[in-house]
Amino acid sequence: MPRRLNAHAFVGLALVLTGIGLFLNAQRIDVSPAVVLLGPRLFPSIVAVGLVLLGLLTLASALAGSREARADPADRTVENDWPAFLMALAGPVLFLLTVETLGFAAAAALLFACVARAFGSRRPLVDLALGLVIGALILIVFSYGLGLALPAGALLDAWTGG
Repeated sequence: MPRRLNAHAFVGLALVLTGIGLFLNAQRIDVSPAVVLLGPRLFPSIVAVGLVLLGLLTLASALAGSREARADPADRTVENDWPAFLMALAGPVLFLLTVETLGFAAAAALLFACVARAFGSRRPLVDLALGLVIGALILIVFSYGLGLALPAGALLDAWTGG
């Protein structure tokens, strides 16, 4: 019986390809010859290797899971939950569409709430509040701790006169 690839296998493959692309692009970052190990390539490279490893594990799990599902004909679990997938996909899309206008913290709150809903949460206000707190903490750490500017948002800039 031939192996059937499911959506989980495609997610694993996408993670592997994203990790490889990130790693290759990280190696193209210009650095001083004096920088041997610690530099701007390190963190993206670590994330890239992590993505490849998680992608391989996801791919292996998906292939093993599809064999197990065929072995047990009484198993009636849904293989692909498209509404949850589309809700999880809506999160990053909303983030990209709103980050400049609403700012990083509010856009991160929308992202968090969409992904939480995709994973089964039924408390949107709690999810939005939690996402806002997490987004604000990340904004503070990046802006004040690391000196990197994340967008505060056009609405906040207009309100504060900045």
